[in-house]
Amino acid sequence: MTIDEARMRIVTSIGTIYEDDEAKNIAELIMEYVTNLPLIERIVKKNEALTPKQEEVLEQALRRLQNHEPVQYIINEAWFAGMKFYVDKNVLIPRPETEELVDWIISDFKFHLPAGKAGISDLEPNSQFQIPNSRLLDVGTGSGCIAIALKKNLPRAE
Repeated sequence: MTIDEARMRIVTSIGTIYEDDEAKNIAELIMEYVTNLPLIERIVKKNEALTPKQEEVLEQALRRLQNHEPVQYIINEAWFAGMKFYVDKNVLIPRPETEELVDWIISDFKFHLPAGKAGISDLEPNSQFQIPNSRLLDVGTGSGCIAIALKKNLPRAE
């Protein structure tokens, strides 16, 4: 089976579960997982055959998709705040709504910056400015995406 045939097989196999555009997006995620190739290389190599191991991984992924398992759990990754996180069935998949909450927290902190400072990282290391409520607590961390995104964007917060 070629890379292109495998991609089409995924779309066909999950076409009754997902709408067409979503099935195509899931197929691309699975194909990147199976081949370890970015999209452009998969397009260039679309007529190359999958290895037996890749076909085995594909079949396992298809079974899981057909059992309505989220693609993020199959490929063990989810994007949040521009960063890739490891996820599995033991943690919740980061949601766009949660990312909005993190953006709101970051914006709220930056709103309280001294004039002329665009972000926390713009402050001098020994600055007297203190982030209001500079201690943050993430309870039930799961994938850690909230704490990591906040620390990345608010490095002086505790």
